[in-house]
Amino acid sequence: MAKFWTFNEILTKVELDSDTQDESFMTFDEHVGNFNEAVDEAEADINSTDQEYALQEAYLTVVSGTAEYSLPNDIYAQRIRAVIHDDGQNIYEIKRIPRLRKFLKVHLERQSGNSDNLRYFIKHGSSSDGYKLVLVPTPSFSSSTRIKMWFIRNLNRVPLSTEGSEAASRATVCDIPEFVNFIIAFMKERVYAKEERGSPSHQAAKLEVEAQRKQMVDTLTERFVDDDNEVEQDLSSYMEHS
Repeated sequence: MAKFWTFNEILTKVELDSDTQDESFMTFDEHVGNFNEAVDEAEADINSTDQEYALQEAYLTVVSGTAEYSLPNDIYAQRIRAVIHDDGQNIYEIKRIPRLRKFLKVHLERQSGNSDNLRYFIKHGSSSDGYKLVLVPTPSFSSSTRIKMWFIRNLNRVPLSTEGSEAASRATVCDIPEFVNFIIAFMKERVYAKEERGSPSHQAAKLEVEAQRKQMVDTLTERFVDDDNEVEQDLSSYMEHS
């Protein structure tokens, strides 16, 4: 099983490798910012390569007469993998309404009021409202366990010490254990860049970041292939003559 590193362990490794454990030119929150920036980049590469690396599930608390629901706070870029309706008897996937003639379909299905086959679309009305999942037609039932959403969650970020405490920041766990070397390489490159941008150490650190990025993407690419995209060999003629 892969080891889950804390931010404190990662920071200690970065400082030892760069021989800066006794230096003061980098603040604690600068290291936090570099960690979070590394996670931003790793997350983008991971989610463009493996659609379900950080898969999560959550029930939608549905209220009769209410169409709009907030997305989970930890959802990544509105990445919904599936929405499933299951009332114990009627199980089906709630499909996203396609863009082609989307608004006409929404009006027609709202008018029909047929809740036997719910569908949804995503709405972003304002920055204060955030993103909403809109069910069509408006549900005529209430339930906290009838609709489940499968989505991609955000990876862990480290809070700034000014937002809580340094102890809490140090205890934060990095939840991409297979690729912690990318995080470490990225943070070390930022240290060398601030210490002496363009130096041999900085140039070597930049190359190491890209090497670790490539390894991360290659590992995810080869992780597994289970899409239903294989054509089975037709052996019927052999069966008929056996």
